[in-house]
Amino acid sequence: MNNIIVVLIISFTKLLSLLPRSFFFVSNSKVWNTLSTPLKKRRKIIEANINYCFDDKPEEWRQALINKTWDETLLGLYDNNLAWNAGQRINNIKCEIKNEALLREAQHKGEGVLMLFRHNVFLEMSARLISENFDIYGMERPNNSQVMQKVIKSGRLKAMKGLASNKNVNETVEWLKKVEQFCMGLIKTIEIKDQ
Repeated sequence: MNNIIVVLIISFTKLLSLLPRSFFFVSNSKVWNTLSTPLKKRRKIIEANINYCFDDKPEEWRQALINKTWDETLLGLYDNNLAWNAGQRINNIKCEIKNEALLREAQHKGEGVLMLFRHNVFLEMSARLISENFDIYGMERPNNSQVMQKVIKSGRLKAMKGLASNKNVNETVEWLKKVEQFCMGLIKTIEIKDQ
């Protein structure tokens, strides 16, 4: 049964990645209204994080930041789906990799590299674009849902050579010793639970 659900979710996310990005710019569109319903918990976390981190800022300022972050969440969903599902189409995305020369030099010298990403809604796309240009391994925090974890892992492994759980640091160290390039997203989210 779980495999059927995984296939359905992957099919749905592939369908989403075929839509033009402009569909995801309008926060009151039917696409956004449909997708945002199951993400209400995410919005509460965004609100809690911003209100906690910027409690000295005026309410209006915080609300504007909450709205901007919420709108970027939809674009992040689109970019995640594109990162996980795009085939050769991903090569049409024009981007500049900062410090690309350092990565090429390390690759040429046979040195392992640990890349740390600032965690944001575009992390998956960043990792995919770098993975298209370099042999990259990744470390992930597995999703709480086994079904979603299968979907996410399937997408990440389209370009990465391998993935290790954040609970398996030894595997990561072994990859680095074998002179592999490695990326890891730093998670900066503060989740405040209701008391």
